[in-house]
Amino acid sequence: MAHTSIYWYRHNLRLRDLPSLERCIAESDQVLPVWIFEDRWEGDDELGFPVMDDLRYMHLRDSALGLQKRIHAMGSELLILRGDPVKILKTLSAQLGNCPVYSSLEVAYYERQQEIHLAESCTLTVVNDQSMYDEGDLPFDYWNVPRVFTDFRKKVEKYSKVRQEVAVVSAMPPVPDHDYVSWDYPAKTVSMDDRSAVSLAGDEQAAWKRVQHYFYDTQALSVYKKTRNGLIGSMYSSKLSQYLAVGSISAVSVYHEIKRYEQQHGSNESTYWLFFELLWREFFRWVARKHGAKIFQLTGIMDRYREYPGGRKELQRWIDAETGDAFVDANMRELAATGFMSNRGRQNVASYLVHRLRVPWTWGARYFESQLIDYDATSNWCNWMYQSGVGNDPRDRVFNTIRQADMYDKDGSYRELWS
Repeated sequence: MAHTSIYWYRHNLRLRDLPSLERCIAESDQVLPVWIFEDRWEGDDELGFPVMDDLRYMHLRDSALGLQKRIHAMGSELLILRGDPVKILKTLSAQLGNCPVYSSLEVAYYERQQEIHLAESCTLTVVNDQSMYDEGDLPFDYWNVPRVFTDFRKKVEKYSKVRQEVAVVSAMPPVPDHDYVSWDYPAKTVSMDDRSAVSLAGDEQAAWKRVQHYFYDTQALSVYKKTRNGLIGSMYSSKLSQYLAVGSISAVSVYHEIKRYEQQHGSNESTYWLFFELLWREFFRWVARKHGAKIFQLTGIMDRYREYPGGRKELQRWIDAETGDAFVDANMRELAATGFMSNRGRQNVASYLVHRLRVPWTWGARYFESQLIDYDATSNWCNWMYQSGVGNDPRDRVFNTIRQADMYDKDGSYRELWS
């Protein structure tokens, strides 16, 4: 009997640099690739926000459908289902003769719980292909990850190497017979605002098209450090976060592409700085792995209790861009219209909500989770903790939004664009 396996796609919707898929193929005669749109992504959360707003939904949908088309072109199939992944995979595994399940290792608490529950009844193999460093290559155990980013950065830069990139999967084994039929996504008609700095395209081809344009066609990477605090347009930053979020490109691939670019066009502060930002993303992944559910709790990883007298009224003013602070309001309008906001904007609106309006930071993180097309659990929640003084920042910083606007929107063009 042929050795059959299920490959469970999660936040890794790609064919290039996917060690978990490579291992699954190497150890199987038949492979059924599966991606599951989870029930928990629909409906509203406890604050009344859509768990996944329309723009984020469309970005994720198109990313999955793009992968499905590529796999189909190889003569295979990506089975797209809807429901509870653990229940579906248990049933599907049993249907296929209690076959093993392969997937990528995730670090956020909920995803880790899924792995634990699935492994109770299935043979589950997970491979760490979402992080730049393998656990064994770190100069510390993950439960001893430094609290401060600078300490983390210095140690991994000195003692660790980013893992090698795995080649693109160009062929898939036959698909076993199964009784499931791919779920048809409900159609959405929301269109992207013309002022948007990003597009809704999220699949692997779109990701590499963006790399080609930002790195090679324009060589914008060589000035990244100078432009990264921009606010308008598509070229002030790499705009790769939306692809990293759904995993249509890996941080490892981006790192090695930086190195290839440096060989052709030279290295400088800017080429290093994009790697520096990837290290922040990496740092927060290990922070989440270490602290589990604490990154979602109001007291954060610092167990620091604070009073938050602000309530729903203040939160709604912030969401509706009616705070009276023109810079904050402009950023909130951009988020609502496009599902995106610059890093500079995110720092300012988070600081304003927490330190000026005194609203619980977790409410802001929930709203961002609902809206952002580049939502990533560890980056979103750890950044909100950081800005709120209950996370990895050794300082308790507060942004002066008026001064920030004068520095980064001196002529008021951004505020006028989103007025």
